[in-house]
Amino acid sequence: MQQIGRRTCERLYVDLNFYLNYRLYYHMNNLSVLLIFFLVGPFGALVAQDNLDSLELNKIYRVTHAKRDSLYVLSRGYSEQLNTATDSPLNNQLLKKLFEIERAGNINDRDELQQELNFVQTHLASSLSLQIMSYKIRRKEGSECYPIFASLFNDLSPSLRNSEEGRQLGETLSYLGNSRVGCLAPEFKASDRNKEQLTLSSFKHSKVVLLDFWASWCVPCRQDFPFLKQVYKKYNSEGFEIISISRDSGREEWLAAIESDGIGLWKHLSTEDNGHFIPSSYYVLALPTKVLVDREGRIIARWRGGGEENKAELEKALIDIFEKPSDKGDNSRK
Repeated sequence: MQQIGRRTCERLYVDLNFYLNYRLYYHMNNLSVLLIFFLVGPFGALVAQDNLDSLELNKIYRVTHAKRDSLYVLSRGYSEQLNTATDSPLNNQLLKKLFEIERAGNINDRDELQQELNFVQTHLASSLSLQIMSYKIRRKEGSECYPIFASLFNDLSPSLRNSEEGRQLGETLSYLGNSRVGCLAPEFKASDRNKEQLTLSSFKHSKVVLLDFWASWCVPCRQDFPFLKQVYKKYNSEGFEIISISRDSGREEWLAAIESDGIGLWKHLSTEDNGHFIPSSYYVLALPTKVLVDREGRIIARWRGGGEENKAELEKALIDIFEKPSDKGDNSRK
């Protein structure tokens, strides 16, 4: 129980640390101006926006960031207690507190996103709106609101949509829109680890395919492999296939991990051999990401991250497909 608790704490700690990095204020001396900065994209570019818009946004962030800060302090305190606790009842209490903090954080994130989207809707010509959308669409809570983002993007001023960042956001929205649950899975043709050509469409009508995006350096990815081997052996003869797509930058590390983890049972591709068009087409922002494609080539489920909850959902989806053919129900997972 304590090991599980530590992993939970570490995940929460990283998330909340990220949230702190997301907030940075700078008060200019002798001026009634507040510049709000955002960490944008993987390079953390800082962009200051119009004074009035920034002041308006600050009213939102003053509340949500204060809440986030308080959750961070609580999470860190409970994490430290859990790392030293040896009593099982106390461990359970601390884990419960951490899950409550996680739920509170999710609610705060959703509230903040709603207020940001309201801001965008009333500031369609503000470059700050474009910054908000570009940043939040890459977060889980943002990607789940694709229809709203797509509609708002179309309503942005032409100058924003046609800017470099606007075109990038449009491309991102296109990838996201084409890889959601319910969509036909984007087709690809790629070279596998044996240099043989593999196409997703070749499995249509005969196989249910799990696309597994991973890397040898991704610990949660590799922790999932014993489970994947288990379900592969159970359902492969029934028409289940796995295509693992590695984002390793080195071929040797990739092949060594396949050998070490004993996952050569199924198909393997790499971005080193094929470029990044497959992860981009499937809007893969984090590892591991798994996408389940039915026999008709339609995405019926997708998961971001590892962990027991995602494994349980994947297992249930496979049971519904292979063990309940007359009553499949709705297997969609976002």
